[in-house]
Amino acid sequence: MPNNKRGRTGISKQERQVRQSQARHAQLDRKRRRGFIYVVTIAIVVILFGFGVLGQNLRGSGDEDKTTPTTDLSQVSCPQSDGSSPRQLVFARAPGRCIDASKVYEAVIKTTAGTLKAELYPAKAFNAVNNFVFLSRWHFYDGLPFHRVLKDTIAQTGDPVAPGITGPGYEFRDDGLPASSAEYVKGALVFAHPAANQNGSQVLIILGPSGATLPPTFPLFGQVTSGMDVLARINRGAGEEASKPSARYNVISIDVTARGADK
Repeated sequence: MPNNKRGRTGISKQERQVRQSQARHAQLDRKRRRGFIYVVTIAIVVILFGFGVLGQNLRGSGDEDKTTPTTDLSQVSCPQSDGSSPRQLVFARAPGRCIDASKVYEAVIKTTAGTLKAELYPAKAFNAVNNFVFLSRWHFYDGLPFHRVLKDTIAQTGDPVAPGITGPGYEFRDDGLPASSAEYVKGALVFAHPAANQNGSQVLIILGPSGATLPPTFPLFGQVTSGMDVLARINRGAGEEASKPSARYNVISIDVTARGADK
């Protein structure tokens, strides 16, 4: 007969050996798990560190990290002076210096009423001329209507979205303010704004003597030198609005050149 003697614990020697063996296996399993977790943790840390170093090498130092895509609207750069830049209508901020104040700039403004030529005054109104050249060379004004024409006063253009309401997405400060309203003569180029230092893209061309009734608070940045008959033609369309089918005239294109080298 098998010996079924039990010790003082009431557990046979064979059962005790089995339990001891199970305990040893359990302890080994725990050690293996801890070792595995440790190895995996180290591996993860090494991998993450490696990716961090790789990413840092690809980006360069923090000062050189360029997070702004080169194609989005916040990348505001000067357009090509030869007019080859593609059309752009909205910008995240006002442009930097895109012209040379020591140069004389001439704008050829083609409209459906005819062609105007104008001389711009960067030495007197740098901000305004710089902005006008910047937008013109991005073809901002191409195809825009004269959405507001007041007889013998002004023809207004410069808004591709909601005429007279929106602008290019930024504002620039006043400069080139005339000494008096008498400087708003026929053919004068003026930036319109709702309040001081809130200029954008809205441009006025003075059509006649009533232009002198405007307050001298709008930047005066150029003067039409050729095409007074075109202004007279536009003036005859006074009172017509872009929201109406009867709106007559619009800008076709604006080309700006400088006498001498240009940025």
